Amino acid sequence: KHGVLKIVIDENEDYYYLDKIVRQGDKVKALSYRKIKKGAKEETVKKKYWITIKVESTSFEANGLRMRGKIVESSSDDVPLGSYHSITATRGSELTISKDITRTDDELLKKAVRPKRKIVLSVADYGESHFGVLEKNKIRNLGCFEKNIKERDVKRTEENQKKYLK
Repeated sequence: KHGVLKIVIDENEDYYYLDKIVRQGDKVKALSYRKIKKGAKEETVKKKYWITIKVESTSFEANGLRMRGKIVESSSDDVPLGSYHSITATRGSELTISKDITRTDDELLKKAVRPKRKIVLSVADYGESHFGVLEKNKIRNLGCFEKNIKERDVKRTEENQKKYLK
C-alpha cells in the first residue's frame, strides 16, 4: 500500500529507524538549505526551501542521517528540478516520506513510537561521580561532579569498606 509518513526526529534512536524505513526510490520532503545564484554578478545566496528528493542513498553522519537524491519538487522555481541534493535529518527535523509501506515498515514504526524506558547510570569513585542515560547503541553522558577529598577521608572510607565488605 502507498502511504505518506510524517516524522519528527526526537532522539538519536530515530536515525536507526529512519535508515531502515527510507529506501531507494522513496520521496522525502523537508525544509532544507540550498545555494542559489542570484543577480548579475552571480552571487551565491543560501536560502531555505521545502525540497522533495527521490532517495538514491542514505548514510549516517556525525549529526544525523543524510539522504541523497534528485530533486523532484520544490517550493520555489529557483531550485532546479532534477539536480542532486542532500537532506540531513537531525533532532527536531520534520520529514514527509512518500513510499510503499511494507509490513516491515509498519512494525518498525510501531517500535519507534513505543514509549521507551530510560535507564540512568551513575558511577562514583573517590571524589568523582559520572551520570549517563543508556540508549540503544551508546551511553549519553549527562555530566559529572568532582570534589577534592582529603587523604584522611580516603583512608577512613577504605577502612569502612574493609569492615563492611568482607
